[in-house]
Amino acid sequence: MDLGSVFSRDQMPMETFLAVKVSQSDFMATTWHVEEGKVVVGSLGIGQINDLDQKSMLESADSAISKILDPQDEKTHKVIFGLNPEWIFEGKIVPEKLSFLQYLCKEISLSPLGFVPVSEAIENFLKESEGAPLTAVLIGVDKDKGWVTLYRAGKNQGTESISPEEMISGDICAGIEKCLKKFPHVDVLPARMIIYDGLSQLELLEKKITAYPWTKQLPFLHFPKVEVMTGEMVVKAVAIAGGTQMGGKIEEIEQELEEVSAAQAGFFPELVVKSNSPVVVKEPNPIFLNLKEKMKGIKFSRPNFNINFKKPPKMVPLLILVIVVILGILGTCFYFIPQVKAIVYVTSKSFNQEMEINASGQTVEATEIGTKKGEASGKKLVGEKAKGTVTIGNPAEARTFIAGTVLTSKTGQKFVFTGDVQIASGSGVLSLATTTAPVAAAEIGEQYNIASGTLFSIANFSGQGKNDSAFSGGNSHQATVVTKQDQDRLVASLSAELTAKAKGDLEAKLTPGQKLLPNAITSSVSKKKFSKDIDSEADTVSLDMTVDYKGVVASNDDIVNNFLSKFPNEIPPGYKIIEDPANINIKSTKLDKAGNVVMTVNLNAKFLPEIDTAKIIKEISGRSQNSASDLVKKFTGVTSVEFETKPKFFNVFTNLFLPFRSTAIKLEVVSD
Repeated sequence: MDLGSVFSRDQMPMETFLAVKVSQSDFMATTWHVEEGKVVVGSLGIGQINDLDQKSMLESADSAISKILDPQDEKTHKVIFGLNPEWIFEGKIVPEKLSFLQYLCKEISLSPLGFVPVSEAIENFLKESEGAPLTAVLIGVDKDKGWVTLYRAGKNQGTESISPEEMISGDICAGIEKCLKKFPHVDVLPARMIIYDGLSQLELLEKKITAYPWTKQLPFLHFPKVEVMTGEMVVKAVAIAGGTQMGGKIEEIEQELEEVSAAQAGFFPELVVKSNSPVVVKEPNPIFLNLKEKMKGIKFSRPNFNINFKKPPKMVPLLILVIVVILGILGTCFYFIPQVKAIVYVTSKSFNQEMEINASGQTVEATEIGTKKGEASGKKLVGEKAKGTVTIGNPAEARTFIAGTVLTSKTGQKFVFTGDVQIASGSGVLSLATTTAPVAAAEIGEQYNIASGTLFSIANFSGQGKNDSAFSGGNSHQATVVTKQDQDRLVASLSAELTAKAKGDLEAKLTPGQKLLPNAITSSVSKKKFSKDIDSEADTVSLDMTVDYKGVVASNDDIVNNFLSKFPNEIPPGYKIIEDPANINIKSTKLDKAGNVVMTVNLNAKFLPEIDTAKIIKEISGRSQNSASDLVKKFTGVTSVEFETKPKFFNVFTNLFLPFRSTAIKLEVVSD
């Protein structure tokens, strides 16, 4: 049923209507009416659903509606239903759901005007409020059910369902990811997600979705912005969608909705049901009925003018008919075909300031693990010491020699006892006390492999020693060994690699509108292990290292707000700042005496006039280009206006009359 046919734009009765959003968890209802071409939305009534049986759902709907209507008002109220995807199949209400709606309307005296899919109502509302077609991922949730709807430039690309298992288990993000992968024709997904409908803990779900790594497996250019649209906002969107069909515009009497986005929602007239009949009913226009009744009984007579007109040629009526048809065709084509783009040129104001700002103290963390291998560069003479035994003769009192006591050969080579040596007392050179002890060369090398029969002396000892057998085992060669410098180089190189990786991982954890302070990243080594120690003989050495990183985060919004609070007079009246992260330059960071991170920031931005595109389009529709241009130039900051008509053929008409349809006019703001 075309709601626009119920009332004319100029003659719209002050009748109160209902909008009801149906879900598994509750019914939400609100009143609305059209006043002076505007949709006025009333208060909200909510009825909780405990059981999914017909009686319980009826009680819930009755409870929601009774909260917003006068109990003494027993008249039938016209209603628009907002329905989730599970209620609709191939553009029609599911039969069992349709039966329930008929039952509901009959029991509580409702007359259905039609229904609108909830996603389309949201898209319509956001388009009206933002002035641009919606490009976003809509995520509907309702107890154990969920849906993902993709919109691109206001066009519905389809809806996919999240499995109940994923909803119940809490793995909803994985379910959303599976749904998005079912749109293979989409090269790039919109970087905007809007959560709506029947969960009371939507904010918790928002945090969960925000923390999910969407960019790893899906074609997002950057991390999507996540927004929440509550059930209250949804039912108001349903009401506004109905009112828009009747020619009204958005006006709320309770609170301003959050700024979100979308395209025009539609109703499906062939599915409208009456509470007392399951068949389709199309209501005639009451205005036309009244006019027909008034015309009954009225007779018309030809006026008698005393002017003698010649009888027109036979072809004149046919010619007039042809002209009327042509004009009708041209008028229809002009109404539906041409598209006009109004290019509005505005003057911008520059803003370039520098100031110190305390960071918020919010941090992100990452742990990096890495391995690095390098070559050993040290050179060292290595080898084995010569070993043998020496017989010691003692002519005097008993002696004890500790390990390490030096023995000197007659050729001057040094040897040492490898253990403690005790020798008994002797009775002179003719009666020596003797003992045999193991010795080793003091240094490595072949030169210590001395022949047998070599004599040895010990400092401060009157006796002497002699080896009965030749010494052996002494050798030496030049070898490559690990140096401290080799280890230090590995640490420096691996630390640089891990730090670079950590910066990327820390930035990946940021939410839209955040910056990682470049010089406020701290690190601590939790593990460092080399494969070879210093002076170890080896050609290569490797390092295993684990480093923990912590970075300080700054918010773009906080930075801009700091500037605006310090320079309030820099904002011209009627202008707004254009926040572009690229215009925020964090020049340096430091710690103050209290240990807080202080950053020096330069903000180089623009102020642009606040242009209400929807208002301008409404006011210039139907005007000539000159008149429209003069009107737009009265807005703050506007310097000039240009119009582009497609197809160009219609330019001759749009010079005189811009399209009457607001959807046929697009507005583009261009700054200098």
